[in-house]
Order: sequence, then C-alpha cells, then structure tokens
Amino acid sequence: MMKINKCTRCILPSTYPAIKFDQDGICNYCHFYEKKKYLGESQLMDILESYRNMKGEYDAVVGVSGGRDSSYALYYLVKKAKLRVLAYSIDNGLVTEQAKLNMQNMADILGVKLIIEKNDMTRRCLKHNIKSWIRHPSPGMILLTCTICNAGIESGLLKTAKKHKIPLIVTGAGGIETEGFKGVLVGVKPENKKTTSFSVAFKMLWELILNPFYLLCPVCLAAEIKAFSYMYLPFPLIQKLIFPKQRIVKFFDYVEDNESLVYSTIQNELNWQKSADVESGWRIDCLLSHLKNYLYYEIFGFSEKDDIYSNMIRQGVMNRESAVKRIDKENVIPTKIIADLCNEIGIDMNDLIAAATKLKKK
Repeated sequence: MMKINKCTRCILPSTYPAIKFDQDGICNYCHFYEKKKYLGESQLMDILESYRNMKGEYDAVVGVSGGRDSSYALYYLVKKAKLRVLAYSIDNGLVTEQAKLNMQNMADILGVKLIIEKNDMTRRCLKHNIKSWIRHPSPGMILLTCTICNAGIESGLLKTAKKHKIPLIVTGAGGIETEGFKGVLVGVKPENKKTTSFSVAFKMLWELILNPFYLLCPVCLAAEIKAFSYMYLPFPLIQKLIFPKQRIVKFFDYVEDNESLVYSTIQNELNWQKSADVESGWRIDCLLSHLKNYLYYEIFGFSEKDDIYSNMIRQGVMNRESAVKRIDKENVIPTKIIADLCNEIGIDMNDLIAAATKLKKK
C-alpha cells in the first residue's frame, strides 16, 4: 500500500472521508473535536445504588460480548459495585471462539449466570448483503448487516430485563468510540453536530433504493426494516412503550476508559485474552468486525482503530508516536480470517476483493 499522509496531531490519514488539513497539517476532525466529559464514577455509583436490592433476583443485566469493554463493565459491577448481576449475550453465528471462551471464563470466575441467546438473522442475511454490495460497492453500505445485530442485542437485553423483572441494563458502550466516519461515508457532513441517527438511516435507505439487489430478499429486507425502525427512530418510541420500566446505562459514559487499567484488570482477574490471530485487543468478539475493518483498510487505508486512537490522542490519554507504531500492526487483518469466513458463508473472496478494488479506484 502506498504511503499515506496523516494528520500531524492525530493519526487520521488523507484518505479519511471529508478530511481537510490546515497549514500545520492538523485535520478538521481535530478542530471539530470536543473532549469527552465523563459523568463520573460517583454518579454511576449513585445510579447503581438506587437499583440495589429491589424486587427480583437481580439488580442489573449486563450486556457482554467477550470483548474488552463489556468484560470490564461486568467486572466493575460485580466486584466493585457488589451488584447481583445477570450477564446476557447473543450468538449471531459470527462470534469468535476466543470471545466465547472469554465470556465463559468471566461467568465462572465471577459466579454470575450467563445467558447466550441464539439469534442467527445477521448470519442469515450476511451472504445476501455481501453479494448485493459486490454488485454495487458503496462505502456506507459496508456496515449494513451490523444494524440487524445491534438491534438484536438491544432488544434482547430489554426483553431479558423485562422477563426477569430487572429495571437496570448496563452496557459497555459510551466513551470516546464515536466512529464518526461511518456517518460521513453515507454523506453526513463531519462538522454537522446536529446530525441524528435518523438522518444516517435515511441516507442508508436511499442507498438501498440505489442498489435494488438489497431488496430482493424478503426475509433480509424485513429484518433490515425492523432493525432500522428500532434503532433509528428520532425518539426511542418502541423502547418507551414496550419497556417503560427498563433503564439503559452506558458504562463508559461515566467511567473514563483507562486502557492499561482495563486490560490489566480483565487479563489478571478474568483470564481474558485477545484472539491469537490478530494483533489488536479491540473488536475481537465478532468475525463481521474483522471483515469490516479488512474492507475499510483495503479500500481507504484506515479502520475503526484509527478513529479510536485518534480520539484517545485528542483526549490526552495516548501519545501520537505510540498510536502510529500500534496502528501499522493492528490494522492488518490476516487474509486467512476473511478467506475462511467467505468460504463458510458461500462468498467468492476474489469477487469481494475485486469489488473493494473497484471502490478504491473511485
């Protein structure tokens, strides 16, 4: 891959969508960035305390994936907050073996019940969506299938909480993982701070119309419409009507993400490990994540990790030199992982690479 110029403050490359550099080589994303203001552990503890020992067997249900963020959130609630916790996850047919092992280790060590619910709609639609993308490759549609999975996770958490009469749901979301480039890839201006998920959804729906091949599978179309309606309504009407007693708390909106502390805690206390076949500890829980980052890197020369590390630099919790050294290694997704996934779902990897090359030339 040809050498790509990067922002002199963060590590975003010149191929990042809608990026511009000033005379000092600093990108517009650095200029637009506002430091994350965490709500604080004391406020989180106040919330957790208000739900302690209410009616029912559990104080909270925690969404886990086997990744680093949800693993640390689960540890925190059990060991530090001393809550009665139920752990919940879904098996979308694409969960990595290491993520499964991490979840089981956590449950055993912490002594919590782990519910893993089968939800294969993401897997069922993956082949159709990838084949449609290959016919007409588009930057914004790389993330399409994830919508089904994300909606499945959130609805699964809400249903589980309601079933077990648990009013509080905690996820490992929040913090600095904005991943704003995904919105930009479907046409949202990066400086538009009023952009809503609804506008992103509208632009992605327009992409579906431009590429009618996506519409030819009734099952997948129905799943996408359901997921978009659930995730991208301007107001979370469905959640409010069906689950009025459940509250969702994003853990890393309150607790600052101290990378060294998070890794040392989950590795030493929960026997957590990253996948042996990838360098990074981020996004190790789903094969679809590997596929997305592979495509992003092959087409644009960056991945989700460029976004994460750039935000960490802007927050002052990582220096640029360390980020540059890490990103060159961590952006490499072994071809074997992608080849095995393509073979498993019935996709010709050569067709996938040809589509990525076509889009890259644009």
